[in-house]
Amino acid sequence: MSAVLIVEDNPDLQALYRAAVRNEGYEPLLASDGLEALNLLKTSSVQPNVIILDLMMPVMDGWQFMEHFNKDPSINTIPVVVCSASKSAAPPNVKIMKKPVELDRLLDVLNSYCNA
Repeated sequence: MSAVLIVEDNPDLQALYRAAVRNEGYEPLLASDGLEALNLLKTSSVQPNVIILDLMMPVMDGWQFMEHFNKDPSINTIPVVVCSASKSAAPPNVKIMKKPVELDRLLDVLNSYCNA
């Protein structure tokens, strides 16, 4: 089964993304910040096909997550889709979707990675 890592600190958006991912038949993996996501990526027996990443989060934000992620060859090949309302520049080499995200568009992107 394909898996999607959802890195989102907003509980409502996390629940929405989780339900949408499940409805598509994928296993949702959840993290509320970048540090939790890195720990999950290093310890979970399930590796995601794609990561949905918010940029503005407590503890470790999306930019800090990407710095650590890009340095780790055991995980840095996983595609990342940034979903953020931030006006700051997004990390390089990622797909960017501005919040509020159209769920159908997000699912199309996730399907392209999970069914590849």
